[in-house]
Amino acid sequence: MGKQFRIFIVSIPFAFTLDHPIRVSFEFPDWAFLAGTAIVVHGMATLIWNTNIRYVDASKASILSNLEPFVAMVMGLILLSKSITGSELIGSLFIVGGVLLSTYQRKSPHNRTVSSK
Repeated sequence: MGKQFRIFIVSIPFAFTLDHPIRVSFEFPDWAFLAGTAIVVHGMATLIWNTNIRYVDASKASILSNLEPFVAMVMGLILLSKSITGSELIGSLFIVGGVLLSTYQRKSPHNRTVSSK
């Protein structure tokens, strides 16, 4: 069972604690649009990622992939006019700070030994 599926299953009980009940459409065009956009967006992102990963070290790519929630928050603000909450702002500071620290961290020399004799 995939990690995303397990997270989905665990989050189901929390959906019932929302202030507004969840409304699910049963119209075919809505589901077709959802599936189409998910396949196209995820497919394009995967193709672009896999095509360009050869030009970047895996360690740098894994660090930069942590920016995904930050970019999603900024795009929600720009495209959907979604306001940013305090917890999202604090989380973004941690994410960007962690990426900056790990990207620009000065590498200390490893395995230096001092001989006593």
